[in-house]
Amino acid sequence: MVTGVVGRIIEWVRPHVPESSDGILTSAGICEGFAGAGVGLSVLIFAGFASLVAGTLAMGAVEYSKPDRDRAR
Repeated sequence: MVTGVVGRIIEWVRPHVPESSDGILTSAGICEGFAGAGVGLSVLIFAGFASLVAGTLAMGAVEYSKPDRDRAR
């Protein structure tokens, strides 16, 4: 078990790793779908950016809606 500052950082990062990988895969899937449809580069970039923003807002809303006792863990 790691202690000190590194231990606190690991405890803070660990629960966010599955969420971030989920967001990366979702954004990649959306971009692949748009690329497969043959859209232009500007539309593809916009779709990827919109996907990242939507995913960030969704994860923020979930974290905000959690009760305080769940957020403290």
